[in-house]
Amino acid sequence: MGHEDEHLDSSCVFGRCYSDSFWEGKKRRIVTGLILWFLGYCMPTLGFMVMDLFPMNLLLIFMVWGVFEIPLATLVGAWLYNEPRRPPRHQ
Repeated sequence: MGHEDEHLDSSCVFGRCYSDSFWEGKKRRIVTGLILWFLGYCMPTLGFMVMDLFPMNLLLIFMVWGVFEIPLATLVGAWLYNEPRRPPRHQ
């Protein structure tokens, strides 16, 4: 706690799972956002659908909204994120 260098949100963690040569730029960020949507929106919402806790149309609106919201937020977050500059190591 207290080390701001070590704090990474989930989109940064998923984005770092891909190597830099695998996908570059926006495509990698959009795929990261879709992975987060699937794990954070789709899977829990499917559970709510099975349990019949909320009206079906409300859950479908929630899922469709998230398909656009999460990848867009991932793109904006990646645009705002600056990795801290670290001095080179001397051996």
